[in-house]
Amino acid sequence: MERLNDGHNSWMTDVIPGVLVVVPTTGRPELTFAVESALAQTQPPSRVVVVVDGGNASQVRRSLPNDGCIEVLATDPLSTGGNAARMLGVRSGMEPVVAFLDDDDVWHPGKLRVQLRLLDAMPGSRRVVSCRFELLTPDGLATGVQYPRRLLRPEENVAEYLFRRREVRYGEALLHTSTLLCDRQVVDTTPWKEGLVRHQDWDWVLSAAQVPGTRFAMTGDILTGVRASQRSLSAAGSWFASAAWVESRYDCLDARQRSDFLLAHTVPLALRTEGHLAALHVVMKALRAGRPGRAALLACLGSLIAPARLREPSVRSPSPGGSFGPDVGAPE
Repeated sequence: MERLNDGHNSWMTDVIPGVLVVVPTTGRPELTFAVESALAQTQPPSRVVVVVDGGNASQVRRSLPNDGCIEVLATDPLSTGGNAARMLGVRSGMEPVVAFLDDDDVWHPGKLRVQLRLLDAMPGSRRVVSCRFELLTPDGLATGVQYPRRLLRPEENVAEYLFRRREVRYGEALLHTSTLLCDRQVVDTTPWKEGLVRHQDWDWVLSAAQVPGTRFAMTGDILTGVRASQRSLSAAGSWFASAAWVESRYDCLDARQRSDFLLAHTVPLALRTEGHLAALHVVMKALRAGRPGRAALLACLGSLIAPARLREPSVRSPSPGGSFGPDVGAPE
C-alpha cells in the first residue's frame, strides 16, 4: 500500500468529528470535482481518502487540492477493483462514520449535514442512510432528472424495495453508492466483497441488510449528482457476470426478485453487449428462476423490441457506471 499526504494538517474548527469519505479511483479527471465537493460540505468531513486502483498515485495527488484533509492511497497490484479500493480506504482509519463517493459523482454542499442529522435520529449502531440524486450529463451538467421516484420506507425490506419491479420505467427504487453513509460497524462487519465485477453496491447493501439490527433510512433531499458515464471502476464485467451474481444471492433474493432483476436489468445488458441471442438466453434463465411480475415482463419486452438507437446509453436512458448497469445508478 502506498500512502501519500501533503505533509500538513489544516484541520478546520467546524470539521465533523469522525467522518471518513472514501473515494476509489483510476485517476480520471472528474476525480477533482468529486473531492472538491466533499471538501465543500457545510460541515466538512475529518478525512477524504482517495484510493487509486491501477493508476499513478503520485500523479493523482498532484491533481488534487492542497488540503490536509486529503489522503491518497494505492491498492496492492494483486488486490484490484472498486471494492478492494473501498475497503483499503475504510481500513485506513477508525472514524465512526463512513461515506462513499464515486470518483465521477459530486455531493451537494449540505449532504453530510443532512444525512448525519438523519443518522443521529435513528436508534442502534448499525445504521445506513441514503438520499435521492440528480442525473448529470457526462460533462457534469444538471439534467433535471432525479432518482429514485420512491423512497425506502421505514422498516421496508431492502431486497423487496430494490429487486421487485413495480414500474415498467426505470428509477422507482435505487440505493446508489455515492448516496450511502453508514456507521463504521456496518462496513467493518460486512465488508464490500473484493473481486466482485458487477453489482458491487447492491451486493453490499443486501449483505448488510441480512445482519440483525441493521437499519436503513432515506431522505427525500437531492444531495448527490450522478454522472451519466460508463467508465467507473465497477463497470467491468458482462451480462454473464450479472446473471451469475443473481444466482449467488439465493440467500437473500426470492424467486420473484431474481426473475424480475434478470428481465429488467440483465436482459438489456445482454442485448446491448451481445445481441438478441444472449438476451433470449437470459429471458429463459429468468423464467426458470421464478414467476416474474408484469412490470418486469413489460420492461424486458420493451428492451427486446425497441430500435437499437433507443437502446444506446444516453442521459435520459441511463447506463451503468460507479455503480451503473443498463441504467444509471443501477448496481454494478
